[in-house]
Amino acid sequence: MPETISNEPLTVCSAAEDNYAMGLTVAVVSVLKHAPKTSVPVRLVILDGGIQPKNWLRFEQSIARATTKVEIQRIRPDLSTFEGFKRDYGNSCMTYARLLLPKLLPDTGRLLYFDSDLVVTRSWKPLWEMNLGENLLSAAVCQQVQTIGQGGLPLDDLGLDPCGRYLQAGFMLVNLNAWRHADFDEQCIRYLKRFPNHAPNWDQSAINATVDGRWIELNRAWNTPAGFYEEAIPRGADLPAVIHFSGPYKPWQYGIHRWKSARAFYDLLDETAWRGWRPSTLRHFARQLKWRAGKLLGKW
Repeated sequence: MPETISNEPLTVCSAAEDNYAMGLTVAVVSVLKHAPKTSVPVRLVILDGGIQPKNWLRFEQSIARATTKVEIQRIRPDLSTFEGFKRDYGNSCMTYARLLLPKLLPDTGRLLYFDSDLVVTRSWKPLWEMNLGENLLSAAVCQQVQTIGQGGLPLDDLGLDPCGRYLQAGFMLVNLNAWRHADFDEQCIRYLKRFPNHAPNWDQSAINATVDGRWIELNRAWNTPAGFYEEAIPRGADLPAVIHFSGPYKPWQYGIHRWKSARAFYDLLDETAWRGWRPSTLRHFARQLKWRAGKLLGKW
């Protein structure tokens, strides 16, 4: 199904529960600050996994400070489809919520999807202007898991090419019309039910097992893990287009907040209703204890 983008409204989307509310706010502000110029308000879709009223108010106040040209659509998705699925590092099913987008947004043809633990540092106009054709999405290759063969997928059962590229689904331009035409969301859900032990990266595993080459590869600068930036990028080098705090290490954690890459996060945070917030040692150890307990219990 060839894509038509001439009259497509600019739609951006993220998902979060309450413990990611602050990260969501920074991610959204960074996306809006670098959005293409448009004559109509940006449509911001938030898949809400239980953000508390006080944090939602902070979120709204922060977005109002960043721009007046935005319309916020708050959706509380029904996650019952994913009951029993392996949970993410935060003991949450919210990562799977993006698989519901074709049905939640039946009037939307394309959108920019981004995780709530990243920072965009430059204009993403070139991405929005990209014509995906019949492709399902565009994304960067995952720098931690670069090939299908490294992704823990059932290669023989599905006839997958182990040398195929493995995409990172935390920042992607999505062709929702193509998803609907290919029944891609349902394919991913069927995969997760059939191969629960072959989904180490949750819905990202399903997307990679099912996408079958129908995607366009972006430069890796559009999804650079913060840890890679810390280790590999020379001092004084330009920031990548997207700094992604993927995995269990988040900029709001004690210690991680001192990373060079975290400066971009806190520069934006101080423009929001969370201005001046910094992690404490007590909060850090409480989070670590919760994470370790969850790991021991096999929750992730």
